[in-house]
Amino acid sequence: MAKFKPENNSFRVKEAMRLLLNLLSNFRGHVDDNDVFAAPATLLTNAEIRRWFEASFPEKTRREIERAECGRDTVSFRDCTSELLRCLWCVKVGRPALLERLRALRVPGRKGADPCGKRFDEFCALMRFDDLEREILLVCYLAWANLIAWPTCDSRSGGSPKRIEAIAMFADRSLPEVRAALAASAPLRRYGCLDSDFDFNGEIAEFLDGLSKEPLSSRLYRKDAEKPLPWAWFGPLATRHGALLRRLLAVGAGPANVLLYGEPGTGKTSFARALAAETGRTCYFVTQDPDGDRRGRRSAATRFGALRACDGGVDPDRSLVIVDEADDLLAVSDESDKGALNGALDSLRTPAIWICNASPRRMDESNRRRFDYSIRFDALTDAQRAGIWRNQIDRAGLSRVLPAASAETWGSRWPTSAGGIATVLRNVARLRPAAKDAPALVERLMEPHCELMGIREEDGRLRPAKDYSLEGLSLDSSVPLPRIVEAARAFRAELEAVESDRGVDAPRLNLLLSGPPGTGKTEFVKHLGAQIGAKVVVRMGSDLLSMFVGGTEENIARAFREAEAENAILFLDEVDGMLRARGMAQHSWEVTQVNELLHRMENFRGILVCATNHADDLDPATVRRFTFKVRFDYLKEEGKAIFFERMFGTALTARDRAELASIPDLAPGDFRTVRQSLHYLGSSPDAAALLRALREESDAKRSRGGRRERKLGF
Repeated sequence: MAKFKPENNSFRVKEAMRLLLNLLSNFRGHVDDNDVFAAPATLLTNAEIRRWFEASFPEKTRREIERAECGRDTVSFRDCTSELLRCLWCVKVGRPALLERLRALRVPGRKGADPCGKRFDEFCALMRFDDLEREILLVCYLAWANLIAWPTCDSRSGGSPKRIEAIAMFADRSLPEVRAALAASAPLRRYGCLDSDFDFNGEIAEFLDGLSKEPLSSRLYRKDAEKPLPWAWFGPLATRHGALLRRLLAVGAGPANVLLYGEPGTGKTSFARALAAETGRTCYFVTQDPDGDRRGRRSAATRFGALRACDGGVDPDRSLVIVDEADDLLAVSDESDKGALNGALDSLRTPAIWICNASPRRMDESNRRRFDYSIRFDALTDAQRAGIWRNQIDRAGLSRVLPAASAETWGSRWPTSAGGIATVLRNVARLRPAAKDAPALVERLMEPHCELMGIREEDGRLRPAKDYSLEGLSLDSSVPLPRIVEAARAFRAELEAVESDRGVDAPRLNLLLSGPPGTGKTEFVKHLGAQIGAKVVVRMGSDLLSMFVGGTEENIARAFREAEAENAILFLDEVDGMLRARGMAQHSWEVTQVNELLHRMENFRGILVCATNHADDLDPATVRRFTFKVRFDYLKEEGKAIFFERMFGTALTARDRAELASIPDLAPGDFRTVRQSLHYLGSSPDAAALLRALREESDAKRSRGGRRERKLGF
């Protein structure tokens, strides 16, 4: 192993010697660890110590020192230098002279040979540490570098009072002030420079030791170089929040903390970049990991330290700090972490944008109330995704091979995030397809991406069956279905024509469809959407229920927001479990979810359709809020004949008609099931075979007590 050269490490050895002399001036006990004398051991040899020893003490004293017990052994000049120095210290009679000899040591060095001192000062300046914090950090850094060590065995146990005492003696400071500086809520630990055992952070040591050549500031934060999207691209978000945000972030308005939260991939980071450009500020990102994938994500404490460094290293009047993917920083449970977050929110000089995907319910209330402004980002609409497709096509330089019209189609077809779109188009650009092959390549790349992310491909709206007709349905309603369709068309026209307030007489259109499975409820909703030109957003009751407290209410609110943003029909299917009468509730959350749904129904600017198989179990207050209530029942004799001839294209004889009329509990879905089963068998059955198949469907249904598996359609 190469010999340690103090001239190349002058800052560390010089500071280690200074701190060691502080310790020896304050400590009068036995030293258990020879590493305490690691620094002078780099400056002295055993031969030099022997010459000093013989010149400094008379023979009688030398014999006394050499025979004395010094912990584990007696003084021996054959020991390593650090062990020899330890043993000499442990013999009390020799201590004063040894201390004077150590004070006389001079650390050799060459100008510019050891940049560690400059780096250490740079780090302390970035973190805005005071003199005491700097001294404590230096003690722990040199202990990490094995140039000093804790003098007793007791102080080796991490975080022990003995270690705090040792640090106080090294720093030559009082024990109470050192103890306060080492508290979990104090900057040294809050920002991840020291852990709970007061061990030094190795990430920082890499920079101090010169293992990383890049400036420390760039490892903690970076100036954003990406071109922002135009502010107007964010449409309603820019219009609704722009004026207030500009005032909050105006020069001279002081620091402000803004929270952007909501669905992942909805443009929060792009919005933050555009906001920085809109307010004339330079955008800085607090880094999430220092070395790509080699080390993974930074701890919350280290990121708080990086945030503090960024805040101290930029011009607060001309900068905007962005803390992206801040979920781990914001959704904290430990009291010390809460203190770190509160301290950051209260002490920043520079306006900051905090971005997270988690629900704000995961944040402690004391943290939430410290934000000056917040914006919720809901799932992207088809129009927003189309805009992202257009923007990313242009950024990837693919405008010549991908037609602009494709953006509209792809925006509604794949409900993916902005990141997914950018990834696919980046790979299209890498593969350099011809214009005729480019659209097909996009589809080939989107397919595995959607499968990986669990994204279901859509065609933009649910469409009714080609042979669908309202004729033949068995309905119990005071208003015919065609009139309801016209009412829905008029309702949408009124919403588009005026900005209605949300008073008691504000227009609302809520439909309740009830009845047995397969009787045509879902197919009618598809028909309604097609007739009035509206997208249908479908949410099953099971999709909205959550095992977490408040989760169901959040899911309900999100479903209404998404449908309203898309100007779509919101179809809540199988809502039996969600709208059960509150008088039958056994748990408080059953009441709160009904209350949430009632609130959303009252304030929804759109058409809501709910379907249930058990209308009698619904909460009475909920039922009253439905504008139209339609019960779909099993087909009557005329309806059976209409669906038979429409579905099978086969005329019925009088005998066949009588046979069909005798089959109980037939629904439109049964005719479709029979048609599909016979189609895949490749047979062309006559009327008798079709009737037998329908009776089998009826018998199977009745054998299960009137219950059957749920289908989406009819």
